[in-house]
Amino acid sequence: MAVDKTEPPIKVIITVAGLSLGILVTLRVFFVSYFHSAYDTRARANIDQALHGSSYIWTSARVHAEEERRLGRLQASMASVAQGQRAGAISPTASTDIAALSGWTLMPREVPRPPPPPAPAAPPVVQPVGAPDLGALGTNAGGPMGIAPAAPAAAAAPAPVAPAPVVQPMPVAPAPVAPHAPGAH
Repeated sequence: MAVDKTEPPIKVIITVAGLSLGILVTLRVFFVSYFHSAYDTRARANIDQALHGSSYIWTSARVHAEEERRLGRLQASMASVAQGQRAGAISPTASTDIAALSGWTLMPREVPRPPPPPAPAAPPVVQPVGAPDLGALGTNAGGPMGIAPAAPAAAAAPAPVAPAPVVQPMPVAPAPVAPHAPGAH
């Protein structure tokens, strides 16, 4: 087999390596300087903006300028209204906007009616002493047509009313508990 015994081109290799290294160093220096200058420019702009934005003098000057601009328009509008003229912005016009009425379409159509007023309470019926008891009619209390005979005047004293018996609630017995099967939970 044949073996190549020529010397390697060392000069070409060193030249290409040096040229590549020089290009890389030059590009790095260029990009680093470019990014530093761009960063410094942006940082100065942000710092200036922050200083102007939080500076009392700059803020008050801006507020005063805005206020003068608004008040200048107000003074001009007041002068024109005083002369009898109305600008289009303050002259009365009929609105064609029905957005405020669109909510009414969502309401129920049935109008709720108020509850009827309460009926007046009937006065209690007072029976004169010795008058027949009208509650006993139709119970065949002994008289003709079921009317009880009138009691004598001496016996017309009202009988003492016994208090209503107090109803005690019945105790509730506990439900029977089923025995557990062993090992079942």
